[in-house]
Amino acid sequence: MPGSVPPLVGRIDKIASTPAGKQYLANVLMNGVSGPITANGQPYNAEMPPFRYLKDDEVAQILSWLSARGTTQPAPEFSAQDIAAARANRISSGRVATERETLNKTTPLP
Repeated sequence: MPGSVPPLVGRIDKIASTPAGKQYLANVLMNGVSGPITANGQPYNAEMPPFRYLKDDEVAQILSWLSARGTTQPAPEFSAQDIAAARANRISSGRVATERETLNKTTPLP
């Protein structure tokens, strides 16, 4: 449904341009995220489930593919090791949302 989840293309590359942003995105895929967020100036209140059922290299490929669809050149890439680190550090989806808020204060997120 349009407007129910934030757009990914054109945002993942910008978020992944810092080490903290890459870690946040890996945490989102491994732990999910819930609660209200703002993306591209629009509010969203949805829950994204974790994607732990996928292999580390599969998640890295998905995030790298999404990153390559943005305008950042060269596009940030994800490794299976990036995802494995997030998988090893299980946190709640609410804590991932808090991580987003903290990251947004230091590096405004699109």
